[in-house]
Amino acid sequence: MDRPVEYIERTRNYYAAQGFTTPYRWASNDDSVCAPLGKPLSESVVGLATTAATYPRKMFDPRHVVAIPNNELPNKFFADDLEWDRAATHLDDTGSYFPFELLCKLADDGSIGRLAQRSYFLPTEYSQRKTIESDANLVLRYCVEDQVDALLMVPL
Repeated sequence: MDRPVEYIERTRNYYAAQGFTTPYRWASNDDSVCAPLGKPLSESVVGLATTAATYPRKMFDPRHVVAIPNNELPNKFFADDLEWDRAATHLDDTGSYFPFELLCKLADDGSIGRLAQRSYFLPTEYSQRKTIESDANLVLRYCVEDQVDALLMVPL
């Protein structure tokens, strides 16, 4: 029987099983940089970000945020060091976490203005502090450099 993956409960149970006595606290961003789009999507530069990595990692390897020109994208993405329901998805289904081909089609048919020159990779970081203080600011800088109007952020 197919049913939704209960990520919140699974995450709480996972952290409790690791011996953490304080329940996992989900990030909350009340002061978001999100804003209404100032022009039609058909005239906008759209960026694409994913939590997959462009390099193989082990569990405690450092995670690096990168921006890669779309004409230099790797053929494979990595996230084997992370925990997810491997029965529900897999890394070969790139369209589920990096819908680059779909965005290219949307640009071709005029639904979006164009894709940004680069795509952004933010490998999952378990530190909310590092994500907020470092990684998010780096992606924002990349988006400003690439004149991105709208960013599609797709987690694995």
